[in-house]
Amino acid sequence: METGVGIGEAPTTHAMERVSPDWSLQPLTMELVAGMTAVYNEGFGSKRCCICFPFTDTDGTRLRYYQRHPERLPMCGIAVGADGTPLGFVQVAVHPMQDQYGIHTLQPGEAYIEQVGVAAAARGKGIGKALLQWAETLATDRKSSVLTLTVLHGNPALRLYERFGFEALPPPDPVERCFDICGTFWIVGRPYGLCDPHWGSVEMRKAVPGR
Repeated sequence: METGVGIGEAPTTHAMERVSPDWSLQPLTMELVAGMTAVYNEGFGSKRCCICFPFTDTDGTRLRYYQRHPERLPMCGIAVGADGTPLGFVQVAVHPMQDQYGIHTLQPGEAYIEQVGVAAAARGKGIGKALLQWAETLATDRKSSVLTLTVLHGNPALRLYERFGFEALPPPDPVERCFDICGTFWIVGRPYGLCDPHWGSVEMRKAVPGR
């Protein structure tokens, strides 16, 4: 197991941080899960598992997950408005943790951004970049050497990740590429338009500063 902050402890650098007069960043708490779920539903609710079943959380799935796994609360950074309304979030897994959904297998030294989302009304305020910085600081605190994520082709957030310093890994070989395209279509359908030429997803990574 990696040394440093224990799995059940909140990183010391991740107490509430006032980033702007209008919003702040802090680790997720149980009281904020409902608001986080609303942001999640806005961003991911249009996607459909197996083409048929929406990803929208209407039955408290996320709340039950954090009730069962309270150690994951400090692994989620959340942007909160001055009125207490959640505006965005980033969920991170750090080895030896594994991805909540079992899609990505973390390697030693890896911190993986599972999800990041910003409410539509809060975009353009620097919240997305601040959430990525929160994830990077968490990775540094946990002694990780690399920060990774997976993004679907056609997602406008790809440009944000590139500006933040993430680089796309080389595409997989044709067989793996075929599985990636088919798997993406089956799991989330065609989420970013009808004619995007790339399909599938891209793996991105960034070296953690100082590691």
